[in-house]
Amino acid sequence: MDNEKLVVLDPATEETIAILPITTPEELEAMVGDARKTQAEWSRVPYWRRLKLFGKLKHYLQFHHKEGLRIVQSETGKVGPDAMLDVLSAVSDIRHILKLGPTIAREDEDRLNVEKHPLLSNYRAQLRSTTAVVGEITPFNLPGAIPAADIFPAIFKGKAVVWKPSEYTPLTALWFKRAMEEVGFPKDLLQVAIGRGDLGKRLCELADAVIFTGSAATGAKVKELCDKREIFCGLEMSGIAPFI
Repeated sequence: MDNEKLVVLDPATEETIAILPITTPEELEAMVGDARKTQAEWSRVPYWRRLKLFGKLKHYLQFHHKEGLRIVQSETGKVGPDAMLDVLSAVSDIRHILKLGPTIAREDEDRLNVEKHPLLSNYRAQLRSTTAVVGEITPFNLPGAIPAADIFPAIFKGKAVVWKPSEYTPLTALWFKRAMEEVGFPKDLLQVAIGRGDLGKRLCELADAVIFTGSAATGAKVKELCDKREIFCGLEMSGIAPFI
């Protein structure tokens, strides 16, 4: 690794499998800006159209599961069954969205339909959120399963996501991004920033909310940055499991 390129290694063979350009702070700012513009349009897309795209994504991941398996294995060094967990978990998360999506849509419609309320019949309601862009920072051990559980629900609910994967496993993130674009999701709805910890820090300074999974030490820094800005952060931090 150097200051401009990220060398991705297969930990099982120590062979170089990819050399990627590192996202600069200026490029990250542009990503967040593009995501914010795309989110404004995406938030107006009806739920049924979002569900249709997620249905296509589910079929894409299932049909191309061998490609996903190969990518996960190549950058994690996992054996097949362990690597398949990343693909299967992503498919399972989408199935969950497809199952609950209609109910969520009806609940939001009910919240908007205030004219039936005896005291609010002369009002109009509009669902609004200050969270347009979610920053996602994920670890190397489950490069697909962990982010899918956060990213897909956020996008279904009308958010855009800028994802900073571990510097050891960026290829899985790029595969998910490509899959979403190929089935018809807007190009800048999910963006992938390639880099190390300093890029994650900058993402915490730009996003409207941050979801982090990783070490307790880094999680504490993420929380400090988000608390300072008074934005939401979701933290899943390691180091307390009783397993060896």
